[in-house]
Amino acid sequence: MQQSGLFYHKEAHRLTLGGILYRMRTGYPWRDLPPEFG
Repeated sequence: MQQSGLFYHKEAHRLTLGGILYRMRTGYPWRDLPPEFG
């Protein structure tokens, strides 16, 4: 799907949100997030 000339990457958004929520739940520093969150 294309919106305003930009491609929408659903999987990338899901990983980003998952990383943010994981960090908020655990309190880990950003640099210590597991590699699966990018």
